[in-house]
Amino acid sequence: MGESKSSGPVISIGAKLTLATIVVLVAAMTLLFFQLSARERRNSLEAKEKAAIAVAELFAEGMSAPLDFDDEDSGKTALHNLTGNPEIIAAAVWKVKDGDLYVSYAIKPDGEISKPATNAPMVQALPLGDPMFVRVARPVLKGDEGSVKKEIGFTVVDFSLEKENAAFIQGRKSLFTMSVSLAAGLILVLAAIARLQIVNPLARLTEAAKRVERGEHAHVDVSSRDEIGVLGVAFNGMAGAIVDREERLAAINRSMQQLFDNMRQAIFAFGPELRVVGQHSKQAEALFGDGIEGQPVFALMFSTCPDWDDSRRAFEMWSACIFNQPASEWDEWAMLAPTEVTMSPMTDDERNVTLEFRPIIEGDKILRIMLLATDETEKRRLEAQINAQSQAHEQQMALMKKLLAGGAQLFIGFMRSANDRLSAFEDELGHEEKDLKGFEIESLFQHAHTVKGEARAFELESLEDVCANMENRLSELRGAAEANGSTPVGSSLEELHQGIADARQALDEVRLTFVQASPIGEAILDQTTVNRADIDRLLAAVGDREGIVSEIAARLASRPFGESVGRLVEGTPVWAEQLGKRATLVVEGRDVLIPPKLAKVLSGSLVHMVRNSIAHGIEAPEAREENGKEPIGIVRLAGEIDGANVVIRIGDDGAGLNIGALRRKAESMGLAVQPGREWELIFASGVSTTEVVDSISGRGVGMAAVKGDIESAGYKLDVTTESGKGTTFIIRSAAS
Repeated sequence: MGESKSSGPVISIGAKLTLATIVVLVAAMTLLFFQLSARERRNSLEAKEKAAIAVAELFAEGMSAPLDFDDEDSGKTALHNLTGNPEIIAAAVWKVKDGDLYVSYAIKPDGEISKPATNAPMVQALPLGDPMFVRVARPVLKGDEGSVKKEIGFTVVDFSLEKENAAFIQGRKSLFTMSVSLAAGLILVLAAIARLQIVNPLARLTEAAKRVERGEHAHVDVSSRDEIGVLGVAFNGMAGAIVDREERLAAINRSMQQLFDNMRQAIFAFGPELRVVGQHSKQAEALFGDGIEGQPVFALMFSTCPDWDDSRRAFEMWSACIFNQPASEWDEWAMLAPTEVTMSPMTDDERNVTLEFRPIIEGDKILRIMLLATDETEKRRLEAQINAQSQAHEQQMALMKKLLAGGAQLFIGFMRSANDRLSAFEDELGHEEKDLKGFEIESLFQHAHTVKGEARAFELESLEDVCANMENRLSELRGAAEANGSTPVGSSLEELHQGIADARQALDEVRLTFVQASPIGEAILDQTTVNRADIDRLLAAVGDREGIVSEIAARLASRPFGESVGRLVEGTPVWAEQLGKRATLVVEGRDVLIPPKLAKVLSGSLVHMVRNSIAHGIEAPEAREENGKEPIGIVRLAGEIDGANVVIRIGDDGAGLNIGALRRKAESMGLAVQPGREWELIFASGVSTTEVVDSISGRGVGMAAVKGDIESAGYKLDVTTESGKGTTFIIRSAAS
């Protein structure tokens, strides 16, 4: 049987009745207490006021003669006689003629009485709300009996309420004690009656109900003929019927449980309350945990899924409607139910479970739904591993075939260049413990960053990741060197050498795959239009001499500009998409021959500059449309002939350089800025206007490496920029 539990602690009827009685009694006693207290206070004040009035009138009569004859000594004597009364705390007499104070008295220095605004008689308990004294004001009259008396003075006397207040407090305590005692007695009597007549009989019924719930036989002895007795008789009849039904159901459940346990699926049923009811298979507990009976179905399957999960949302909507549908429409509604769920996604406990729902029908009503869940996690994992390995191999082979078809020489040049840079990295790093200065770390940084950028251009993720890890370690060293001028290489030495070894291994694996994809095998590595070794020898033999031979040698050693562009056309949209942007690359002058020294560094430099244009120049589509531009930004590469020299332009139609941000960055780093040439700061090492380090930008190293490579080839790099229009990098001969 399913156990129904209330959402809070159980409070018996007797307790509720007793509590209600307590509340009523407390309210009544409280009201009575305050009414009696107020009445006692009022009577006490009235008695005090009457006595005070009598004393004050006598005092006013006694002051008539002293005021009439202006006899101050007699007035003081009368005042002294008055203040002999210990209840007098202050008194004062004023002349009516000039309004001056005649005589006064006060127990406390600050208790003197101020002259009232009016001479009218007055009796008042002060302060208001919690009086401490009674103030009585009376005029002093002159005249014979029977004639009109003339007012010649005015008296005010303050009478202490200390004794009355003390008596009131004591009386109030006695009244409170009596009220509490009476209420407590009544409460105890009512509680005893409630327990004997209500609580105890109901407790026996509750205990009997719990025995029935546990499947035990239960019977309640009925002795009273009230409503509780009638309830007991009805309970006994119900308990017998329940026992018979439970015995029949138990036999059926045992048969079903044996069937469930022999099945490999997780099986359980749930009703309109969406909680597990009835029997369930052992596999259900293995998949969803022990003690699932009574648990919410949603919590078992979907609690670990994010709110936006399709299966979670589908089940929420489907389960809210399905029990209200006729059984005849089950087939149509079953098609809307989720067929699988990923439990605990993106964790070590992630499970892929397929779902199948079957109705339990009575007439045309869906009473319950049986869920058959199959854990296919291991099967999916094996399939994913096989597919991933197959796809990775196919992708790598397809990449190599592309390179063979259109960029083999460029890729071979990259492998040679990458090996050269790794060797230079190893030589500069050395194998002994030493302190690395800032410029030494920067040189290592440029080697690793360039190899990483070129590896990304060829989609060599393993090599790119190795170089990125080396960059991270160098970044830590650079931070320490910036603070101290230099830093010990320490444990980083071994890690960096391991990075070099890993990078070379990645290059060797790429080389092997490249050879495997080639139709001519190992020979592909030495295939060029003209043998490169011969060209190099020819250039060395010609030297600086001029003439037709040197001109031909230079042309043979030059490479078409289109080779340096390589994979940039395909890479540009991908890099832009990673940053939430859209961009395309336009190439002009593909057939322009690039001199050998420039061609050697141009490919890697173009990768950096195109990525820089995407990261810092091209705006997001929404921003471009707001500024009247097409949502897709354009990066333009152009190779041109300027007389005897080559000019390369890399431009974009983006927002232009953020001169203000560059200036602020330079100031924070203590770099000098020449007005009008702030753009030169983009070539300073460590300067970047991007705060987030990602695979596209944020290191402040790329442009510094580009400038160094271009200058090492005998060329210079200039920049033109216009806010809102874009930025153009211009590579031209240093001699021009």
